[in-house]
Amino acid sequence: MKYFKVASMRDVKKKSIIEVDADGYSLLLYRDKDDGIYCLKNCCSHDQSELFGGVVTDDIITCPQHGAKFNLKTGEAVLMPAVVGVEVFPVKVEEDMILIGIEDE
Repeated sequence: MKYFKVASMRDVKKKSIIEVDADGYSLLLYRDKDDGIYCLKNCCSHDQSELFGGVVTDDIITCPQHGAKFNLKTGEAVLMPAVVGVEVFPVKVEEDMILIGIEDE
């Protein structure tokens, strides 16, 4: 697994998301109320549209295209029309930097 520096902690406000790119992937970083950082693919499993721009409420993002909902911590689909979760990526925080792990191909 290879880790990529994608942002600093100050780039992500609590209970919000930012969009980042790493190794050709469009990703979302989410910072919860307790400063945990989570990363998932910026792609709705229902229709492959971007999740960025969706409303974030209580660790859940609503897809702006068709209203599917996903858990930002686990990637789990929690409301139809999506029935398949979104891919999540491991996160490390070193000093102030956020690193995302992507499997070597």
